[in-house]
Amino acid sequence: MKDLDEFIAEGQIHGEVGIAVDIDATIESLKVPYDDLDCILLMGVKAGKSGQVFLPQTLEKIKKLVQRTETPIEIDGGWIRTQLLVLKKKALQGLL
Repeated sequence: MKDLDEFIAEGQIHGEVGIAVDIDATIESLKVPYDDLDCILLMGVKAGKSGQVFLPQTLEKIKKLVQRTETPIEIDGGWIRTQLLVLKKKALQGLL
């Protein structure tokens, strides 16, 4: 992959740019200006296998991101109907 700044700049030329954050990655490890992104996708499970349970550390990531940016946050994987209200309160823009 190209340099991250170059990748984002090129994406902005062609449309929208987002970043996916794996369950094992920390928010602090993201070296991207959030304002350069159109969305942030948080994985709620380990990528690659369906039917997994939503991992609670995702909620902590949501809290941190909401405090740091107004960039829309989406979540992918593991959520169930009973968690929907909790996730909605965390200002998520989308659930996948």
